[in-house]
Amino acid sequence: MIEDILCDDLPNNVAHRGSSLRGSRNASHAINAVPERPDSAKRRCYPPLLGSSATQLGVSSSIHRTVCDRLRCTSCDFPVSSFPGYSWSPQTDYLFLRNNAPDVNKLRAMLVTETGCRAYCCQCSYHSERDLLEVTRISALKWVCGKH
Repeated sequence: MIEDILCDDLPNNVAHRGSSLRGSRNASHAINAVPERPDSAKRRCYPPLLGSSATQLGVSSSIHRTVCDRLRCTSCDFPVSSFPGYSWSPQTDYLFLRNNAPDVNKLRAMLVTETGCRAYCCQCSYHSERDLLEVTRISALKWVCGKH
């Protein structure tokens, strides 16, 4: 009803902002329609999870627990790379990552083949995981979901 009043006040050649509702071409019939989700409203994992090479990747929720494949570091502002089937060598350090991440070919020098494991890194931190684990449980990691 409000849409009808607002649309009556506009000239015929001007489109009303509220007329872009899902499932309707005519704003007067769109009272119960759900507005479209803007492109900026992408989904985030809650909680963001790390996991082994056997764990499925995707958007994590409290019900559907999958490994986030869009992690981003808030400390160095780099995306987090993951390497299924590998773990980090004990000789891996901050300087190695700073000089070589995200170049996969250079990072391979410190990756060790390990079945059931997944190695993660950004440009300032690294971690190897065998189980499903919330990122927040590791205080040294400043990784968040970068939206899906």
